[in-house]
Amino acid sequence: MNEYRFFARAAQQDKVMRPTLIGTDWTIWHRTVMGQKVGFFHGGSWQVAEWKDKYGLTEDKMADLGYALIPSGIKGKPGVTLSHPLVYMVTAQSKHPDLAARLLLEATAPDLNTRHAVASGHLAIMKAQLDDPEYKKSGFLHAISYMVEHAKFLPLHSKFGTYDQIVYRA
Repeated sequence: MNEYRFFARAAQQDKVMRPTLIGTDWTIWHRTVMGQKVGFFHGGSWQVAEWKDKYGLTEDKMADLGYALIPSGIKGKPGVTLSHPLVYMVTAQSKHPDLAARLLLEATAPDLNTRHAVASGHLAIMKAQLDDPEYKKSGFLHAISYMVEHAKFLPLHSKFGTYDQIVYRA
């Protein structure tokens, strides 16, 4: 896979990352990034909320962070980001399908998703969230809101987690 060749070359030939980087304990990784001991890192927007909560990231230090889409790898194509909105379903065996559908409708309301996004640092999963004053008030989320147009979704397949673990371990 091209992904494996990329990381092997980065570690062994170009020497721009340690060969042991993948698999490093997350606490070490977070402290290294927050200690400004890296030039670039690949992470998710939600990590900003975690860094504020656990690693002392302040609004002043936020100015040192940059963010961009993941390059597409194909010349002329725009970059991408990943999102992972959940899919909820009401089974045919449900004793109260109308009630279940109503509950899902309420639970997935844009204002509740916005509250979650602001608290956790997640990118909006609905375009309606982008106009929410609470979302706009978050300078960081507002700044990365353009990424919604370039978001791709993780596969919604029951065995994707297994596949993802195989790729990571390899």
